Amino acid sequence: MSEGSQLNQTLPTLSPGNVVTIGARLFSLNGGNYFVTSLLAHLWLYLGFFGAALGLGVMAAIAFAAADNNPAVTAGVIGLGALVMLPLFAFVWGRYLASGALISRLVFNFLTHQEESLETTRSQVYPNVWCYFWASVWQGLILLLVYAGIAGSLYVLWISLFPLFTAFSLNRLWESGDTDVSAFVWTSLFLLAMLLLLAIFLVIYYVTSRLWFCDAILALENQVGPLESVQRSWQITRNQGFNAMTVLFVGTIVTTPPTIMASLLNTFVPVVGILMGVVVFPFWQAAKAVHYYELRRRNEGLSFDFEALPARPRQYLRRVALKTPESIELDFALGGLGSRSLAWITDQTLLFLSLALVWLLGSALYAYVVVPAVVDGPSSIALDDLNLWVFAIASLLTYAFSNGYYIAFETFWQGQTPGKRWAKIRVIQDSGQLVGLREAAIRSLIGPLDLGFFFLGVVLVAFGKSEKRLGDFAAGTLVVQDEKRQGVRQPTVQLRFGERSQTTAQTLVQEANLKALTADQYLTLRDFLGYRTQLEPAIRKKVTVGLASQLRQIIAPPESVAALNFMDEELLEATYLACRDTIYKQA
Repeated sequence: MSEGSQLNQTLPTLSPGNVVTIGARLFSLNGGNYFVTSLLAHLWLYLGFFGAALGLGVMAAIAFAAADNNPAVTAGVIGLGALVMLPLFAFVWGRYLASGALISRLVFNFLTHQEESLETTRSQVYPNVWCYFWASVWQGLILLLVYAGIAGSLYVLWISLFPLFTAFSLNRLWESGDTDVSAFVWTSLFLLAMLLLLAIFLVIYYVTSRLWFCDAILALENQVGPLESVQRSWQITRNQGFNAMTVLFVGTIVTTPPTIMASLLNTFVPVVGILMGVVVFPFWQAAKAVHYYELRRRNEGLSFDFEALPARPRQYLRRVALKTPESIELDFALGGLGSRSLAWITDQTLLFLSLALVWLLGSALYAYVVVPAVVDGPSSIALDDLNLWVFAIASLLTYAFSNGYYIAFETFWQGQTPGKRWAKIRVIQDSGQLVGLREAAIRSLIGPLDLGFFFLGVVLVAFGKSEKRLGDFAAGTLVVQDEKRQGVRQPTVQLRFGERSQTTAQTLVQEANLKALTADQYLTLRDFLGYRTQLEPAIRKKVTVGLASQLRQIIAPPESVAALNFMDEELLEATYLACRDTIYKQA
């Protein structure tokens, strides 16, 4: 490797919200095949379970009749029947998981421009049904160990704190009449219990998200067994556990409204719930395929390949062209349902915590300052009347604070709230200008209608070309991607290398066929040189060797590939310099 310095670049990243949005878009583009595959998977699952249950019931009835009401014999026959039916249960479950992996492979191939027929994909996936079943068994065992670890930790915590509770005697404290101290203690214990439950939930969600990719790995990677798929899933999510957990969380938020509606309609039309499951299943598998690609691209340099067509997941985000009052045309990627859902739940969480804190402090102030001063004071207002007035004022202030949160942030923070900033989106006017007080106020005040009318805003964002909810239509606004924060419109970075690479570059200008390197291949080379320091050493070396080998085949002189007998990384650097200074000066 040549000596010298270089400025690191970061690849444009897909936020968790964008992973979900792009997964939904890819599902909608090829929904027919995915829906049929999901439908067949559910039919296999339901018919298999029904057949196994029916067979078990018939065996139980026969055993009951033949055993002359002998419970021991009946129980033995039923147990034997369960063992006989267990392989059928396992097979239909493995077939169901394999169908999901089939969808993930189809989506991944479409995303990366790999042509493979549906029949070929089936022939690659379905023969390994038992691998998918055993991978799910390994997942279940790991989660079972996590549950056991949590239960053991709670037991140790309980036996450690129980003597303290006994000595402190909370019941005697409550019976003593010291309501101030007892209320404080019970409130503190309640908050600690809630934090403990939240920690347990996060641990389980974290482990689940790290193990989520086993089926996709079995479908997309060669010579990987069930246990290896679990290990690979944990490996590709290294340093990305929180990101993977957020993708699962956003997907849950997106699928919750239609699931709720399906549950309500299921009371009148029982098949609606099943159909919703058929629709949601390929959505999850599509999001999984997109996330799998993104993780491997960031952690393993998957996109650094001269022979493959560059995959551009962001092209599946809806875009809009705007013209400013100065007649300047602007192009934006729309926010997307995933990113907007992430922003909304983040802002709602912050609002809830803030309001809970305000109500807690306000309640203490009311109980210990206002009530004694007013009820026991010279005015002698009745406590019931005071409670009604205070509740009405508090409700009004809560409503004002809830709307003021969005109005203030979007007005003074260039169309962003804390949630939107985390999701990397912002609100702008239809003209491309920043929103003002009027637009932010209209959007906030109409917001409850978008959720109140059977999640109408979710439907409009999911299926509308401009992804506008009612508040956006009324205010004349759009929600777009903050592409600068995502690294899409980052400033040009000048890479610098040592003298050896510069000397080799001059040699390549004279001897190599640099014009054979296409513009996409040149950009791939540039991205790798800027991003390579963020790869682990072993992966960086592997990618470097692969790119150098491909590059020799592309730009080598006609008489001999061996003529480019340079160190791998030196060859990549020199080729970039030579092309930058000759062919792609404006790139």
